[in-house]
Amino acid sequence: MEQSGSSEGDRADRPGRMSDYWLCQCDCGKQCICQKENLRSGVTRSCGCLQEAQRKVNMKKTIHFMDGTCVERIACRKTFSNNTSSHRGVYRRENNRWRASIGFQGKSYNLGSFATYEEAVQARLDAEKRLYDPFLAKYREENS
Repeated sequence: MEQSGSSEGDRADRPGRMSDYWLCQCDCGKQCICQKENLRSGVTRSCGCLQEAQRKVNMKKTIHFMDGTCVERIACRKTFSNNTSSHRGVYRRENNRWRASIGFQGKSYNLGSFATYEEAVQARLDAEKRLYDPFLAKYREENS
């Protein structure tokens, strides 16, 4: 990252002390305003493009996508802490009926409205077997 402008650089128009901020040119070509101390200490090394590139590398190592689906998310089938029904994809409706749904390959599928919680859970489990299990088997076969 370089300070742009004259030999002194361009002080950025920011509130407070003007000399504390600099208009800089990143190696990628973007301009950004940086604090002088962050430039001196090496805390700021880019406009944010280095973090984005590193995030993409890390995502490829830890999360696997196939056909628009996160493999780890459907393989885990863990219920999240904010889930109020104790089962993923099952929700209580206002009329005391239960709704089941499932998401797969970027789409959400409504599995129906059910009189009992157990029926809604069973509909969700059946949909997981029908959609997730063949997908996971194909993924494991291709990546083994």
